[in-house]
Amino acid sequence: FIDEHDLGPDALDLDSGAFDGLLQSVRGGVKSLLMNQSRIAGIGNIYSDEMLFQAGVHPAARCRDLDADVRGRLDEARRNVLETSIERDADPQRLPREWLLPRRDDGASCSRCGGSIRREVVSGRGSYFCDTHQERFAAS
Repeated sequence: FIDEHDLGPDALDLDSGAFDGLLQSVRGGVKSLLMNQSRIAGIGNIYSDEMLFQAGVHPAARCRDLDADVRGRLDEARRNVLETSIERDADPQRLPREWLLPRRDDGASCSRCGGSIRREVVSGRGSYFCDTHQERFAAS
């Protein structure tokens, strides 16, 4: 149980500057930050995977290794994933077929590049990602 006073701002209430500031202030992993409810409220495991998939960032990437371009792509993916999911009542059957969510199976084919979807434990959670287009470490 998390007391509401321990929650960070809602993921959609963060403007781009605040989100970028969070990414720059954290030394740890990007997936860990996205799922840390005391830093950003409202992003769970499957949506963090989707955001990272759309931004082309490996879930094990470190926040400090993300350059401004990559942070911007992640911000855009954050908004897109959350807004689209809300518009479609978070119904997996109504989410875009090109997203990762319909392919969250180890060995499935990536809708973006044809690479393979892989599963690893990252930040203590099962994480799905494309082993081809999602960079483990973006250039700084």
